[in-house]
Amino acid sequence: MKIDVLKINDLYLKAFKYISLNSKSNTLPYHNMEHLMLVFNSAYSASNYYQLNEVLHSKAEEELCIASLFHDVNHSGGKLTDSENVANSIESFKSFWVEYNDGEVGKEETEFQENVISIIESTQFPHKDVELNIQQKIIRDCDMMSFNTDNHIYHYLFGMKEEFGVDDFKDQILNQTKFIMNIKLYTEWGRDRFSNKYGKILNDLNFLRNVFNDGSLKKETPEDLEIQTIKNENGDRVHPYTKEIIKDGLRQD
Repeated sequence: MKIDVLKINDLYLKAFKYISLNSKSNTLPYHNMEHLMLVFNSAYSASNYYQLNEVLHSKAEEELCIASLFHDVNHSGGKLTDSENVANSIESFKSFWVEYNDGEVGKEETEFQENVISIIESTQFPHKDVELNIQQKIIRDCDMMSFNTDNHIYHYLFGMKEEFGVDDFKDQILNQTKFIMNIKLYTEWGRDRFSNKYGKILNDLNFLRNVFNDGSLKKETPEDLEIQTIKNENGDRVHPYTKEIIKDGLRQD
């Protein structure tokens, strides 16, 4: 969890502090503080990519980044509908915003609050088919960046499985494969970051599907290796874990 961006803006730092002290979802299997910070850091990156403060207005980056920090605060972890989760996040943001401004929420603060709320609302899943502004498009893409990390297997195979109450690993792998195959990204920024990982994610999912389809935990035999081999870049059949070349059912030194 990177905190560098928090150091550049008092608003970001105080928001993080408020969430750390008040959110009940910080340690959920998936919708936790790590997820919030990943979306937040991604939003900051995308804001700079699109130069939102120059293109929109001077508070556009802050609106998007604060919405990203709060978008899953007090998430229920699968116990409530996402519309209820979003409503809880918005209430948390409102409470923070009043406290941060020492109870003095004037015209400028009210406009900021309304814009943040509209960005948070756009994250409700399943996504509503409505026209989106650039901030809303960005946060939707940032919300998908958990699948673009080195830790993506944990996120969807363990974190999401637990929150959604899926009993069987095979079912969770199937669910996630369908999700990735139908994922929609709304910005060039998001597509650029996801395209490099798309094939690998699907390959990982297919590999894990084969692993969990086999219910045995017995030591592999040459016959097992024959069934489970994969091909390397040279077209040789290799063991899926050790990557050793397999020939005629036997490993080759």
